Amino acid sequence: MDKSIMIYRTSQLTNTGNFLLAIIITLIGFFTPEIISKLPHIDQLSGNSKNIALVFILIGISYAFWSFLVVQCKTYQITLEELIYTHGVINQDIDPIELYRVKDAGVSRPILLRIFGLGNVTIYSSDKTLPQLELSAVKSPKEIAAIIRLRVEKMRTAKGVREFD
Repeated sequence: MDKSIMIYRTSQLTNTGNFLLAIIITLIGFFTPEIISKLPHIDQLSGNSKNIALVFILIGISYAFWSFLVVQCKTYQITLEELIYTHGVINQDIDPIELYRVKDAGVSRPILLRIFGLGNVTIYSSDKTLPQLELSAVKSPKEIAAIIRLRVEKMRTAKGVREFD
């Protein structure tokens, strides 16, 4: 792969809460027939308890799968001239930011992300459609910010552009 093009993805670690919720919903499904059978005066539901359980299980699994896809379809591509943010599962949106428009790049490393060697890179730009972009839960955030800064300076020099506040 060309080293001038770098592709980064958001970590699935950001889905921890969604996956836990999906597990809880799925477990409710597994225990629904037993719960319904112990409820007094619910004879009508006991015949449908397996159907109700199946609905919970399908919702839990579908929610986990959808959460996985949303994060998996989110990419950040850094070329020599632009940063391209691609996202969306069914309808894909591609948002480029010209590197000479980037004003600043900041790094934050919350404790949970830092434990796994991840962090967030926030890009501030003069782009009208995307003035702020967060590359969330990416590997080597300090290196990414440094690469962006170097490429921004190269593009500004090449284009003869200066940033004014």
